[in-house]
Parts: sequence; C-alpha cells; structure tokens
Amino acid sequence: MSGKHRRQNVWVFFDTEKLNKLSDDAVEKRLLKFGAFVRSDARRSIREAPKRKREKNSKPGNPPLSHTGNLKKNIFFGRDKRENSVVIGPHKNRSGAAAHALEYGGSATIKGFVPKVYELGDRGAIGRDANGRVVVKKLVTEAMVARANRFAIERNDAAISRTVKIEARPYMSPAFERNLPHAPQLFRNSLK
Repeated sequence: MSGKHRRQNVWVFFDTEKLNKLSDDAVEKRLLKFGAFVRSDARRSIREAPKRKREKNSKPGNPPLSHTGNLKKNIFFGRDKRENSVVIGPHKNRSGAAAHALEYGGSATIKGFVPKVYELGDRGAIGRDANGRVVVKKLVTEAMVARANRFAIERNDAAISRTVKIEARPYMSPAFERNLPHAPQLFRNSLK
C-alpha cells in the first residue's frame, strides 16, 4: 500500500434496549451501594445509652443515643426508580415522629404508661366476669388491691402521652455528608 490510504466503512449496531438495561442495572447497583454505606454510617453514629443513667441523652448537635434500639433498627434504604435516586432514612411508621424531630429538631408525642396504684378502700377493676365485662368492686383486702393493680397494668388503663420539645441531634445528614465524597468513585467505570 505504498502511500495510499484505504478507506473502510465500519457499521456498528447497538442494541439500545440492552445497553439501557445494562446502564440502569449498573446505576441501581451503585445507588444501592451508596445507600448501604450511608445507612451503616448512620447506624454506627447512634451509640447505645449508658445502662446506669437510663435518662441520659446526647447533647444537641450530636447523634442521638439509643435507649431501645428502635431508631437504629429502622433505618432503611431503597431505590426510587421514578426519580432515579436512593432514599435513605428511618421508616416513619416504625420509628414515629421522634425520628424526624431528632434529625431536625421539633416536638414529638411520647406515649407512656403510669399504672394507677390502688389502695384499701378504693374502687377498682379486679377482673372480668363470664361475659367479658370488667368487674369493679370496693377493695377491702390486700389481695384485692394487688389484683386491681395487676389488672390495671394488664388493661393498660393508665396510658398517658405527652408532647416534648426535642433539639436537633442529626444522624442522617452527617452520614450522608461523610459518604458523599466517595460517590463518584462508586460510579466510575460502572459499565464494565
């Protein structure tokens, strides 16, 4: 081929559907990996509350302490296909409004239980009759008082709720910020 260049046409056909599926799968895999990193980081930041000082809370601005493990257990992640993104955070129905209040500050209603304490001479429920109706009598013996107190706990008839103001103790946004610089590395060469 002395000095002459040969020209050749090359036709390449791409199966665009297959390529898009490959791309979507790769993006989904990387998004879910990022979600897992953020979730793990957020869970690690929530330390267990000291056993001796049960009422001790973390300082505002620091991640919350875990008293029951409920918040830590209920942090999930999942892909939102419509937005092509990943959603990471506590499950609202399982963690309640306190999870939101802990992250951003605000108020939350806390349900509690303080059983009524009966004494001799009080009228109290001591059980149910054959038809399932609650039997209320004047408590004349110590055994009746003890029975009424146990029955109050079983019935949960002294449930109370109170609204408390919570200063922000963010745990999700710091975890997200700490992991964001690593996101480009996750997506690099994702179509191998």
